[in-house]
Amino acid sequence: MGERPSAARANLLEGLAVAIANPGIRDHSVRAAMNGGVGGSGSAACLMAALAVGAGNLAGGHEVLAVMESWQVCGQSLDKWQERLQNPPQEERADVWTPMEHPPGFDPYGASCSTPVRQTLTFLAKCNAGKALTWLLEQRKTLEKIADCPLAMSGVAGAALHDLGLSPPQGEMLYLLLRLPGAAVHAQEQQGYGWRRYPFFGDKLKLTDDPGPWVES
Repeated sequence: MGERPSAARANLLEGLAVAIANPGIRDHSVRAAMNGGVGGSGSAACLMAALAVGAGNLAGGHEVLAVMESWQVCGQSLDKWQERLQNPPQEERADVWTPMEHPPGFDPYGASCSTPVRQTLTFLAKCNAGKALTWLLEQRKTLEKIADCPLAMSGVAGAALHDLGLSPPQGEMLYLLLRLPGAAVHAQEQQGYGWRRYPFFGDKLKLTDDPGPWVES
């Protein structure tokens, strides 16, 4: 951004970086990197897989961009948030992205707001780097009722990146970068473990025409 961040913004950036550095092995982007690792792909290919899968509409970079655009339009107006969540804007033309199938920043599959999301929101709001996180902390339950689904980490990240003063494209880019460490570690870890110790589906893979061990002639 061309200038030294304030202490509050520096603390917010550090807290956000720690919170989203490793989304965990159930995250789609991390799973993509693990698939690359267990399949023998190189480091660059694993990270490219994580970026490609983690760029989309579900907990991905494009969702965070949509969240930040909502902050630009709605600010701290509950009425505007209600209108936008219940009547989301439609793209004027076909693009690379399919229409969003859930309110951006919320978890369409969640039963309630998860503990990591609540803890992260509480911690980042205490950094006092802007108004978005504090307002989101106060209005979380109301917004969840309007959206009919719980707040997701992408919603917290979008508010934090808005408080950092970034534009939506800048926030999207930074979000993608900050999530790569976990993908890298899990990809290399799985590469060492091999497919037999893959945490998903390994016990379901059975060869029906196994030719037996390979013997060099």
